Amino acid sequence: AVLPFTEASEAHRRLEAGGVRGRIVLDFS
Repeated sequence: AVLPFTEASEAHRRLEAGGVRGRIVLDFS
């Protein structure tokens, strides 16, 4: 699933914050 740029950016912020879900979303983006 390709996420919109805004959602990808939010996921990246969660990844930087140490969010595991954010990392998973980035892997699917």
